[in-house]
Amino acid sequence: MAPGQIAGFRIYYRLRHQENYEVIRIESPSTTRLSLAEMAPGAYEFAITTVDTEGLESRRSTPVTVDLI
Repeated sequence: MAPGQIAGFRIYYRLRHQENYEVIRIESPSTTRLSLAEMAPGAYEFAITTVDTEGLESRRSTPVTVDLI
């Protein structure tokens, strides 16, 4: 996908013991950082997708785990 076709991103996250993901929608393609300071401590799993200008969403990335303390 060309840079001009990217409309934003979706970050899927959950505590590792939970079944369902929550979603953070990033509406700007120039956003490259997200602070996790507001999140409660815990063991999380994160994955990201890209959304194009037509609203189509890519497959999720391979999940990464993060332990927030």
